[in-house]
Amino acid sequence: MKKIMALVAALALAGCSGNPGDTELRTALDNAEGSLLKLTSVERVNGYEQGDNNYVIEANAEYEFTDSYDNLLASTTGFDQRRIKMAGMFYGEFDKGDTYSTSYTVTFVDSENGWQPINVE
Repeated sequence: MKKIMALVAALALAGCSGNPGDTELRTALDNAEGSLLKLTSVERVNGYEQGDNNYVIEANAEYEFTDSYDNLLASTTGFDQRRIKMAGMFYGEFDKGDTYSTSYTVTFVDSENGWQPINVE
């Protein structure tokens, strides 16, 4: 009987995929701010289950600007230039290497392909 109980427990644990790891979190946050910024650090603040298949992670992130506002503005036209101007309105006029820190709440769903981000706020 003990062998059967141990087998059942092992099979139940084998089906668990755990919580989203640092790799899943970094990938979600790396894509959150677009190509103007490069993710440089992530700090997990909190994590909790939400329902049966969701897991929420609260995190702090720091990004570095990949180029200066003036450089990007001078090298773009049309829609891309408007996008840079909008970024300047949000971030202010930035220089290459300036940093930007923010906090996120990321919701993941446990899918057949592993943990996938479904909401990044």
